[in-house]
Amino acid sequence: MKIKYPKKETPNKLAIPSKYWSYVIITLLIAGAFFAGMFFYRAGYAAKIFAKAKDILQTGPLTQAIDEVTEEINTEIKLYQNNGLPNIFLDVPFESMMAIEKKREEALVIGVLHSSDDDYVPATIRCNDAQTLDIKLRLKGDWVDHLQSDKWSFRIHITEDDGAILGMRRFSIQAPHTRSFASEWGYQQTLALEGILSPRYTFVNIIINGEYKGIYALEESFTEDLLESQEHREGIIFRFNEDLLWHDWTNFLDVENHADSMIGRFWLVDNPISNELDPYRSNRIAKNAALSEELIAAKELLYSFYHDILASDQVLDETLWGKYFAITDLWAGGHGVDWINTRFYYNPITGLIEPIAYDGFVFHPSFTKEQLAFPFSDSILFHNPGVQKAYVETLERITTPEYAATLKETFGEELEAYHDLLVKEYKNEDYEEYRRFTGPLLQLPWNDLNHRADLLSRNLNPEQPLRGYYHFVDWDGEPFIQVDLLNLMVIPVQIREFAGGGVTLPFEKTWCITERCQTKTIEHLEETVLLAGDTTNFVPAPFYIPASSLDQAKIAAENPILRVNLYGGSQIFDIPLSPSYAPQGLETGIKPSATLEEALNTHPYLRLAGEGQLTIAIGDWDVNGDLILPKGYTLTISEGTTLRFEAESVLLSYEAINIHGTEEAPVLITAQANNWGGMVVLGASEASHWKHAKVEKMAGITYPGWILTGGITFYQSDADISYSKIGNNTTEDALNVVQARISMNIVEFMHTSSDAFDGDFVSGTLTYCHFHDITGDAFDTSGSQVEVSHSLFTNIADKAISAGEGSQITLHNLTIRNVGIGIASKDKSTIAADEILIDSANIAGLAAYIKKPQYGPAFIEAINVEILNTETPALCQTESQLLLNGENISAQDFDVDALYEQGILGN
Repeated sequence: MKIKYPKKETPNKLAIPSKYWSYVIITLLIAGAFFAGMFFYRAGYAAKIFAKAKDILQTGPLTQAIDEVTEEINTEIKLYQNNGLPNIFLDVPFESMMAIEKKREEALVIGVLHSSDDDYVPATIRCNDAQTLDIKLRLKGDWVDHLQSDKWSFRIHITEDDGAILGMRRFSIQAPHTRSFASEWGYQQTLALEGILSPRYTFVNIIINGEYKGIYALEESFTEDLLESQEHREGIIFRFNEDLLWHDWTNFLDVENHADSMIGRFWLVDNPISNELDPYRSNRIAKNAALSEELIAAKELLYSFYHDILASDQVLDETLWGKYFAITDLWAGGHGVDWINTRFYYNPITGLIEPIAYDGFVFHPSFTKEQLAFPFSDSILFHNPGVQKAYVETLERITTPEYAATLKETFGEELEAYHDLLVKEYKNEDYEEYRRFTGPLLQLPWNDLNHRADLLSRNLNPEQPLRGYYHFVDWDGEPFIQVDLLNLMVIPVQIREFAGGGVTLPFEKTWCITERCQTKTIEHLEETVLLAGDTTNFVPAPFYIPASSLDQAKIAAENPILRVNLYGGSQIFDIPLSPSYAPQGLETGIKPSATLEEALNTHPYLRLAGEGQLTIAIGDWDVNGDLILPKGYTLTISEGTTLRFEAESVLLSYEAINIHGTEEAPVLITAQANNWGGMVVLGASEASHWKHAKVEKMAGITYPGWILTGGITFYQSDADISYSKIGNNTTEDALNVVQARISMNIVEFMHTSSDAFDGDFVSGTLTYCHFHDITGDAFDTSGSQVEVSHSLFTNIADKAISAGEGSQITLHNLTIRNVGIGIASKDKSTIAADEILIDSANIAGLAAYIKKPQYGPAFIEAINVEILNTETPALCQTESQLLLNGENISAQDFDVDALYEQGILGN
């Protein structure tokens, strides 16, 4: 059969399927609506309608309600945005807020904020989800830029004893534009890297009474917490009181060219020395006899320095001041060196005053002058050779590209994160006025730092730092070359060599013969160093070079030169001498300090054993008065030597003291009668080594204001002690080591009236040591890392081992008998103990607790521990942790302060 298929129809290629017509129609409608709307808008009909609607809405409460709801929504959104910063919640009662607003209005009217302790009002504070704390707060800032925006600046004191915010109990918060935004933080980080004290500084979110106020800068106040957080002993922090200046300024703020032209004419309060020195934490100082004594000393030192009674090296830690000025110059932080912003710390160990950097307002246009040492070149604190030498040494080092790269690598990522947050915040139209004022400061600091480094480096390499003249003279029948030199720099210049007539001579200080010369050079130095020109009224200093063996004609023909360098600098300059005469002038000189010759003449048993080396002659010697060693000299005491010091006398060295006794002939350092002051080693460049030494009967250094806790003190000075005995003393610490490394092997501590060993911010080891008959703690540390092993502790009234302030202590194979507490860990310290025997602990075998709330909980892990004849084997406070032989000891609440007051937890 033949199959027939249906005939296929040929499709019409021009036909459009019906389903596509809907797309075409929709497209045409949209286009039509767009062009119609554009015509409607361009013709102005939309604007007219919107304006009419706005007029209608503004006549009623609807607009206000919408604005309020919008603001609340925006605030809630900001509260839950996570920018990575801590959230600080301030709840200020109505009455307190009214008092604050009244004070603010008063300040805005007169142009200056006059504040006092009477302005504090109660409030509460909370950080993130932590405990709510009671506080008192007030407005802060001198000028009203701290009050004009919606970000008011506050000073905050936590009034609860057991509370802290970010480890701080007293601090301020202020708008970042009052402190150079993120660059101020970078300045503070640089200071910390260089060991210069400054308040801790960070950024936080601030919420006041539920309203998000934005990002603030949080800055620590001047308390003992600042010092401890930076590994410094508690001491006096003080300043010149500028209250009179601000009150006098207020009187003229409404006068054209106001206070700047008036203050200093009739009211001489614009000079620091005309104002009183005030300490921070005065109430705390008044309750502490040692701090009160130190306050008196600190004031007398600084006043004596300002009145030119004492030299700077007797008052200032010149190295730290030099570093501080150099870093401040690099960051153009001249605002902070003004006397009203200068803060001082009296170091109770060194007896010297250190700077606390504060309020640099870095890179502000007022302080970015293209010159060295601006604006502090004429500051009495800077105009000292030791400070200026350290300034130049530091400036050379920190103005290299490598240093800038180190800063960026160290904290650049964090700084840039802060900067990005602040840029985002200050784009808000609310801060338009402050962008105009501080706009140049709201940028990353790297370009400015590189520019400043290059500029300062060029200043350190001038064309000619010195101008010199020469001519030939006869003096008492002898020929001399008179060389008249004028320093053209704001810093001293060291003269190294004279070259001329085919000879090169080291420039001798003995060529400075006349009083005219001596008043223009630094007399107590071995080098020949010319003072800065502005300190000598630019009068040349005359030197007389003996010329009997020199060819005068040849010298004149070749034009002699001097080779010099900036004092503290490494660059050598060749200075041509002009054959002409320079006019002379007179200036008062600088009093010399103690010399090697004076030390040798005062102590007949002292011997010079070589360059930089002194020894004690073997024998039995009475030391009358203080034995002060000149800087740069080590002391060696040999076997069989005995030194007997008179009452209150001191052995002070700035380099290592080495004791080389033997078992048969040990070295004895003791008192002529009942006791003597003690021994101090400060900033030694090499470790002291003791062997077979017995040091005893120290009563402590009790000079006015210079009170040390240690009978023996090593400050920033390493020590290795073995086969030695220390004891029979009445000091707070028999041995106090601060910021150093300590190694002790077979050392006996005995019969101390308080603590035996106290280590503050130290590292090291103790092996085979014996502590016995100790009235306080046997071994006490703060912020330290130490290993103690194979040692015996007996008859310890307080604690055998006490670790505090973030210490990390490792213990192995210890025997502890008849103690108050065997092992105590406090304040974020960690103790790892193994193979420990504790017998007869009166209070507890082990204890972990918080004494200082700004640190946090403590931790002990003890294994292979045997505790005998002890009612309370372990004591652990809530939040701390104590593991004893694998068992987690239950924590409990107890009042640490009360237990200390009762003497239960010791001193």
